[in-house]
Amino acid sequence: MKNIVHHLRGSAVSLISGSVLFGVAVNMFLLPHSIITGGATGIATTAGKLWDFPVGLGIIIINLPIFILCIKNLGLNGMIYSIIGTFLTSVFTDILFFLPSASEDVFVCALIGGAVMGIGSGMLLVSGLTTGGTDLAAYLLHRRIPSLSTGRIIMFFDTAVIILSATVLNNYKGILYSAICTVSYSAALDLVQNASRRARIIFVISDKSELIAKEISEKADRGVTLITGRGYYTGKEKQIIMCVTGKSQEFFLRRLVLDTDPSAFIAISVASGVSGKGFEEII
Repeated sequence: MKNIVHHLRGSAVSLISGSVLFGVAVNMFLLPHSIITGGATGIATTAGKLWDFPVGLGIIIINLPIFILCIKNLGLNGMIYSIIGTFLTSVFTDILFFLPSASEDVFVCALIGGAVMGIGSGMLLVSGLTTGGTDLAAYLLHRRIPSLSTGRIIMFFDTAVIILSATVLNNYKGILYSAICTVSYSAALDLVQNASRRARIIFVISDKSELIAKEISEKADRGVTLITGRGYYTGKEKQIIMCVTGKSQEFFLRRLVLDTDPSAFIAISVASGVSGKGFEEII
């Protein structure tokens, strides 16, 4: 818990700024023109247009069963940052409901709204928080059916939400603007993450290497390699953990290691190119 509080304090500006930008994007650009994104936000936005329901509260309600399932699979420590990220963005989405529409031009709102939301989400992700939604649902389904890649599952979920929302709202032109918003969102998110699609190589030196390796393998579903090393000063042999993962899992793995051994030494570097099983959707 101390590590969580310390992390939130150190990233407070980014967390609040990212959440505010997320709320601004929804209220000023997307909601006034019924521009639907994928995932929980898209479903909540549709509900908001149909029944005048608070979008932020809808996001929390939709994510709740996903969080419960993820906690059962990953534990509370593995989900706490996703819960915090979802809560912050939902709260600011509802707090900023009074903001007026930024423009009457739907194309401009789709383009800028997606970019603003991407920047906000990127700031949260760089700080180690996520906004839940289809990413978590796709991860759970991938664990059940490994043959389905998480990228394809997310794409299927988001496409289904956009098409279903357009049908319910009788706004088929909205599909085009939703696509524009999605592209803009993705471009802005990648920009903020600074080459986020590059893989990360994580090295861990710890006296609890076997336990950490087991945690990474079971909870993060990533491959682990143990390398025998020897400390120059102490002359003591240790098992060095090497794990290659994507940017989106970097903070989760760091927390997983430190929760298991707070004194572990962690070194992370960027891999400009990775090929092999498990990395088709990272690079």
